[in-house]
Amino acid sequence: MIFMFERDIYNQLQKWAERTGRKPLVLRAINNVNNSMKVAKLVISNDSVWVCFENLLDKEHKMEELVPVAVSTLYQGRQRFYAALKEE
Repeated sequence: MIFMFERDIYNQLQKWAERTGRKPLVLRAINNVNNSMKVAKLVISNDSVWVCFENLLDKEHKMEELVPVAVSTLYQGRQRFYAALKEE
């Protein structure tokens, strides 16, 4: 599943947790992605981070065109989230 954390991310989070004066890393990474992408939004639900695709559908919108764009956008949002976590 493409939305699961990779082991490297857990290691990065562990290093971050051991630092003093740290900032809320996950929230900063989510904010970074949400500010840089208009149609992908990251949200926290329970202990998970979800990547959501947001698009206004008109009457003539074709789903077969929308699905590949949505999947690509979700993947890009996930990659940006991981990159933002590693920047800290």
